[in-house]
Amino acid sequence: MSDPSQPDPAAPANEAQPDSATHPPGRVLGIGGVFLRADKGPALQSWYADNLAVPIGPHGFAQLPWLDPDSHEHHSTTWSTFARDSDYFDADQQVMINYVVDDLDAVLARLASQGSKTDTAKGVESYDYGRFAWCWDAEGNKIELWEPNRAWIDKARAEGGW
Repeated sequence: MSDPSQPDPAAPANEAQPDSATHPPGRVLGIGGVFLRADKGPALQSWYADNLAVPIGPHGFAQLPWLDPDSHEHHSTTWSTFARDSDYFDADQQVMINYVVDDLDAVLARLASQGSKTDTAKGVESYDYGRFAWCWDAEGNKIELWEPNRAWIDKARAEGGW
C-alpha cells in the first residue's frame, strides 16, 4: 500500500500548474488561513514563535506572505489559534483550513453538483474584506472558503496593509 504523504512516483515530475486563463473559475488560489484549537492559546502561540519562528503579532495571530504564481499578486495566510470551546469550526476538529478561491459561487455550484455537504445553516457570509462559505471534505473535515473582495484588498495594499 502506498503512503499518501509521499509523492506518487508515477506522477510526472515538475508538472505545470494550470493558469487562470485555461482553468475554469471556482478554484483554490492559496491558503487563506490555518486555525488550530488550543487549550492554552498564548502558550501554543509562543511555542510556534520560539520553535518555528512564526511571527505572531500583538493580536495573537500571524500573517504569512505568499505570491500567487499566476497573477503574481501578493497575499497572506493567517495563522491563528482558537479556544478549545470555540464554535467557529466543528468541536471534534483540531484544525481548520481556509482556502482562498477565485469564484465562491462557482465553487459552491460545483460542490452542490457533486452532492458535497455545505453549511446551509450559515450560508454565505459577506464582509468588507470578502465572502465566506463552509463545506466538509470527503472525510468530514470542515473547510472555510474565502473569496476576497478585490476593492478591499487593493485599498488595504495601498494603505500599506495586507
